[in-house]
Amino acid sequence: SSRAQLGIDPVLLNEHFPEYQVVHLALDGALSTEVIKDLCNDPNFDGIILADLTVPFLCATDAAATQKERDYIHYYHDKFQTNSELEKRLNAQLGASFQSRFVILSPTLSFASLLYTRLNPKQLYVHMQKNRFRPAYYYDRLSEAERIKHRKKRIDGITKNPIAQISTERFTLATQEVLGDHYKKLRKRGGKIVLVRLPTTGEHWQVDQKMAPKTEFWDQLKTLTGIPTVHFKDYKELANFDCPDTSHLDAKDVPTFTNNLGQIVRSSLDDYDLKANHEQNL
Repeated sequence: SSRAQLGIDPVLLNEHFPEYQVVHLALDGALSTEVIKDLCNDPNFDGIILADLTVPFLCATDAAATQKERDYIHYYHDKFQTNSELEKRLNAQLGASFQSRFVILSPTLSFASLLYTRLNPKQLYVHMQKNRFRPAYYYDRLSEAERIKHRKKRIDGITKNPIAQISTERFTLATQEVLGDHYKKLRKRGGKIVLVRLPTTGEHWQVDQKMAPKTEFWDQLKTLTGIPTVHFKDYKELANFDCPDTSHLDAKDVPTFTNNLGQIVRSSLDDYDLKANHEQNL
């Protein structure tokens, strides 16, 4: 989701996994479940899925958010991989490279906005890079009043509807639907998954706890699935970060957070491999 896209730098993460190619697949405003299923069922994929996941997202039944994922997946399989789309792929790569370097090519910049700002437009607080990493400069590019507005909008968005706790039945069913048999296929090919819960703070974390208390749900995932999990609350190296809008990290914190996360994920996978080898030998 956007937390991963704004909060994890793929270049820095790759330093902890030099034998792999790190690719950022996060989609702003979408669930991750359909992408997880597709990668697990792809016979050509045997790598590591680092899945930014929350229990409500795992249990979600939002057809619109799921469809957004499916549209991307269908385009990839039906068009992106075909030779007929080669020219579009090259154009997209060249376009992304130029857009990431020249502000005049920004899709959000118009002639009217240039005139209005006297050729001095304000920098956007989020910046999409060619590798799809999207750092957010809350403190460098937003005023205090603008940050307060962003925070209020975020809180209003998650509290406008009554908070309903996730049922254990729905959680167990969703865990099996999303991660059960799909994960087994990936494991047979030597692939792995690590489920990661990225930080939320303040009122957002309070709402998260009301919907799906950590001890009742997230802490059961590893037992139910056998998949390694990393929750930010379980590691001081991940827990002591502020989210200016209660849901996303500021760009200045991303390098430290990414490096800490990379070390923890690497260690979790090493421990997982040792345990798996021990069980196999037994």
